Amino acid sequence: MNMQARLALGALAAVAIAVSAALVLDIRIARLAPSAAGALAAIVSFPSDEPDPPKKLAGMHGLFVVRTGAAESIFPFSIVPGSDDLSAYRPLPSQLRDRFEAGFPARPDARDDGQARRNSCVSPPASDLGFARLTKHLHLRAQTSCIVRQAGAGPAAMLVSVTIADADPWIRLFVRRICRRLTAGALGALGNARAPDYAACVLVDRPGRIRPGDARATFRTVVYQVRDRALARID
Repeated sequence: MNMQARLALGALAAVAIAVSAALVLDIRIARLAPSAAGALAAIVSFPSDEPDPPKKLAGMHGLFVVRTGAAESIFPFSIVPGSDDLSAYRPLPSQLRDRFEAGFPARPDARDDGQARRNSCVSPPASDLGFARLTKHLHLRAQTSCIVRQAGAGPAAMLVSVTIADADPWIRLFVRRICRRLTAGALGALGNARAPDYAACVLVDRPGRIRPGDARATFRTVVYQVRDRALARID
């Protein structure tokens, strides 16, 4: 192994150790019985100044489904990190059912009120995401968080955040810890507003690695129940 390769590996190890040390205070909260499922699709952009440009993820749309016994809560969203306005539109479950077809995670009879609605969204700068000097090592580029109201009947709400990072591939070793901090920060930004019932973190760590039919290769997700503003991870 040449000297440059050794130095590169050494630098990578140093960054990994620093991130691990900074995130070691991850709070251990008992996991819950409910199961959660998410269906997500990539929105791709094509730069116009190249004859055959690579695809790159610009945002995500889909839904999260949380089941508790026979009850099912559905939270549709369409989020473009860094843009409040583009992220406010809430797609209808019927539209997502047509998009995902057999992969649609909710029941076939999932209720849909048939009305287009808008979500409440914020897009903090990367420097405000709670990682201080580690922000540049994680290459956190953009985030948008939205309060998504349950589709159909019921008052439940979910905080959905989509964050784009460019620190592939080692960042996946710390997804749960990073997502907990990102989600805790998004909850804190709500101030005295009523806390949502659930929270979902989508960490896009491979925005430039979209493969046809496999958008899931670009991101990882963690879903929580929010109890007294504390996060309890749902498996």
